[in-house]
Amino acid sequence: MRSQWIESAAANGLELSDCLEALGKDGAVITHQQLAQQAGSTAKLLCRQQNVLLISDEHHHLADSRAWGETMQAGFTKAKRILILSGTLFRHDDGMIPFLEYDTGLSQPDFDYSYEQALNDRIVAPVHFPIYGGRAEWRHGSAGSVASFGEELSLVQQNRQRTGADILEEPGSPPQAWGQLKPQTHNRLNWK
Repeated sequence: MRSQWIESAAANGLELSDCLEALGKDGAVITHQQLAQQAGSTAKLLCRQQNVLLISDEHHHLADSRAWGETMQAGFTKAKRILILSGTLFRHDDGMIPFLEYDTGLSQPDFDYSYEQALNDRIVAPVHFPIYGGRAEWRHGSAGSVASFGEELSLVQQNRQRTGADILEEPGSPPQAWGQLKPQTHNRLNWK
């Protein structure tokens, strides 16, 4: 992924490095792990000395109370601009994500580019999950939830279900039906 960012930037006239310490380059592409291990103080210094644009991909992996989130917040609080990229602006542990604003516990993005928009712009491929019936059960901390596929879920339940649902077997459904999913899903996704 880092090499893709570096290559894409080069195609647009920007020279990026794979570490923050590379002087003379237009920027750097590092992982959250690299930042937490070695680059937090460097980021803080860079943000004080230069106009820094932070682009954080898969930003939902950060939480204020965890090493990656703490280092990100400490290192880039003074960044001139911050662009957060994520298809998942919530955490299953309800941790707050750095640099996001929250309203009644839900993150509020400044700009929302939906899956439907990306699909219409042909940025992503269509995904289809056939439903064969049954029920889902998932846990969040000590609380558990159960729902049938046709039930309406609250927004909180929907977010939690997306992050870790365990499908339970019901009579007459899986495991026999699961073998049908792969070929049917492959045929639905085979688009040109």
